[in-house]
Amino acid sequence: MTRDLSWGVDVPHHIKGHEGKKLYVWMDAPIGYISSTKQWAKDNGKDWEPYWKDKDTALIHFIGKDNIVFHCLIFPSILNAHGDYILPVNVPANQFLNLEGEKLSTSKNWAVWVHEYLDDLPGKEDELRYCMIKNMPETKDSDFTWKSYQEANNSELVNNLANFVNRVVVLTNKYYEGKVPEFDEGQDLIGPDDPMDAAYHDSELLRLFDDLHQAGDYIRQFEFRNALQKIMEISSKGNQILQANEPWKKQKTSPEEVTVVMNLALQYVAALGVAIKPFLPFTSDKISALLNIPVVDDHSGLLTLMDKLAEGEHPITAGHVIGKPDHLFSRIDDSVIEAQIEKLKANSKQKEEESTPTNSHPIKEEITFDDFIKMDIRTATITEASKVKKADKLLQITLDLGFETRTVVSGIAEHYKPEDIIGQQVSLLANLAPLKIRGVESRGMILMAEDSNGKLVFVAPSENIEEGSGVR
Repeated sequence: MTRDLSWGVDVPHHIKGHEGKKLYVWMDAPIGYISSTKQWAKDNGKDWEPYWKDKDTALIHFIGKDNIVFHCLIFPSILNAHGDYILPVNVPANQFLNLEGEKLSTSKNWAVWVHEYLDDLPGKEDELRYCMIKNMPETKDSDFTWKSYQEANNSELVNNLANFVNRVVVLTNKYYEGKVPEFDEGQDLIGPDDPMDAAYHDSELLRLFDDLHQAGDYIRQFEFRNALQKIMEISSKGNQILQANEPWKKQKTSPEEVTVVMNLALQYVAALGVAIKPFLPFTSDKISALLNIPVVDDHSGLLTLMDKLAEGEHPITAGHVIGKPDHLFSRIDDSVIEAQIEKLKANSKQKEEESTPTNSHPIKEEITFDDFIKMDIRTATITEASKVKKADKLLQITLDLGFETRTVVSGIAEHYKPEDIIGQQVSLLANLAPLKIRGVESRGMILMAEDSNGKLVFVAPSENIEEGSGVR
């Protein structure tokens, strides 16, 4: 519960024997979940307590697999110990999402930044949402690639969903001046499963109800990939109904058959607009606009739709006038994808170059182990230091090696004052040949590290050690 750190939240002072201790971050960090709820409630005129204290509230924590212990043990223990708070009823934990076969890394800029994505691909919020949900790492690590994003958009969103909705809206405007047609309930049609079996409007709505119910079950089980797939299957079935019945061929010869097909197709479109709201909210609103109906309620849309179907009502009624056609999605060309891949690589390379000091020294030529062991590096302590006359950069330093005292001249005067380094333990290259510098014989070299800004720091043991100890 506590850590010996120089930073963090102090253990309360009234707890004896814990002076200087810091709370482990997962003891205080979860409070942020509660405080953010309180802030949101304050900003929106809501009551925060039902979200955390009402027994009828289902508290669910959506997390990554690396936080399972904290959200399943530590945080619930804190809530339970307090006494007033409810515990999570479920903690769905996702695996890791990779990017183009490599681990995501914000520090290396190996990432897709949402604000940059929207700058490059404006109005394509749902395209990214779709691909992310389709690739959610629910049971194992998954990989986002720009090619898979393109494939999902072109093959599934454009060819399936957008194609179905557009055909229905176009044909309704063409055949019925935008009005949802009346139909004969006894008129059969070709269903999506077996072209040899007769289907009926009501029987197909029952199948639609079953598919929506299955999608709802998947959502309740936090299987969002399966839920989205089931919803896209509804769109596929709608396309199959159109393709099998070919209303564009029968409008003149069998208009009564076309009315039942088109009314059913419009019910499918209306249902899709509701079911897809949690996943593709912008697309849902576009479908509502195409159908000239209010946007779907964020919280109760699917339940309301299911109730309607269960009671034999239609999602959209005959005689209602829909809007004009407009495409939901557009194809994404190879050039767009190639540009994003190149941008990803370039951003990552730039970040790597920025993190590498421009004045860093290249690695010198290799030496052998025999060369290395010739160097006698010892620990020593500075006992005296003074400036070398007429030399702004040099200090004359006296060192205690334990078994002898030495004098060295070091070019650190611009970085350290003589009085500040007395008592400093250093590493000394002790068997360097003596060299006379400004009249002073220097016997050895103090090892220093230099950063990208030219700052010098002592290379010293992490804790005091006996003078004269060998460094190896």
